[in-house]
Amino acid sequence: MKLFYTGSIIVMFSLGCATPDKPVPDAEAFTAPESIQPIIDKAEAGDAEAQWILASLIHDGIGVERDNERVVYWLRRAAEQDHAQSQYMLSLAHQFGQGVGEDLGQARHWLRKAAGNGHSEAMYDLAKFLALGIGGKADESESMKWCRASAEQGFATAQARLGAIHVEGEYGVDKNPDEGAKWIFKAAEQEHPEGMHLAGLAYLNGWGVEKDPKKMDEWATRAAEVGHLQAQFNLSVILIKGEILDKDPVRASRFMEMAARQNHPVAQFNLGMYHFKGSGGKKDLARAYFWFSVAADRHKEAVNFVNHISVDLSPQEILKQMKLANEFKKQFTSGNELKNADTRPKKLFDTK
Repeated sequence: MKLFYTGSIIVMFSLGCATPDKPVPDAEAFTAPESIQPIIDKAEAGDAEAQWILASLIHDGIGVERDNERVVYWLRRAAEQDHAQSQYMLSLAHQFGQGVGEDLGQARHWLRKAAGNGHSEAMYDLAKFLALGIGGKADESESMKWCRASAEQGFATAQARLGAIHVEGEYGVDKNPDEGAKWIFKAAEQEHPEGMHLAGLAYLNGWGVEKDPKKMDEWATRAAEVGHLQAQFNLSVILIKGEILDKDPVRASRFMEMAARQNHPVAQFNLGMYHFKGSGGKKDLARAYFWFSVAADRHKEAVNFVNHISVDLSPQEILKQMKLANEFKKQFTSGNELKNADTRPKKLFDTK
């Protein structure tokens, strides 16, 4: 699930989690610096906004010691007074078991509270919970209600997702490319990466607009430049094939490398082939060996090219490139392996 930064407190707490039966910390168990004492006084007097601010300060360790349990304590006090942002953050604490026991039912409960109080990100996250049956029964109809409500409030992620749902005809929504394009371009105009990627696909496939390769290129490039993996990979393939846009191996290699550095195995293999064939005008067997080595664990053909190139490189160069490849791969732990890079999965709320 995609997480969002909202306000002055980060979404996933970084300190240790409490056991579910551990007592709630006493509200007056610490001595605060004088500079934030007025905030503490207001929080203890029941001011919800001050309670939210105090939770933020404690989380960030500003003027007080960082303590996730105390963060959750003040979030809960504000949340119980219908402070929407605190309700949303308390939901996330329950989702990830940070400062409180992990409890997806409680996470869903507080998402619903925050969504009911107009929090657009909570609306979108609640839509995901309802679509996937997280923390309770699945309800696709209600899921779409909250996704649309979030989109109508201008939340770009919801707009992009709602647009894709209309394009695909998922979750009980009739397929309607025109309606899909409307929401996609709302997200794209906010420079939302997936919105821009989907805008490129709209011009490629004619979703609610006339097909236009030039506009497709413009939107896809904007998405790729801000790190959208699928946009990067798509452009690299399009520019190598030369069917939709003019063939441009050098430009293609730029997008290939962007995707390869995000651990896309096919992009890594393709970049190896680019250097192996000298598609940019000059062969570079050392770089080819590096990228084939990086991809070898997840791309069968890459192994063959590693073996093939080995005979043309010195042992010293092979060792150098192997070391570089191993260092590169260390940044991608098993938990960060690339999942399906398609940004339009059949079930559009599937986690990535």
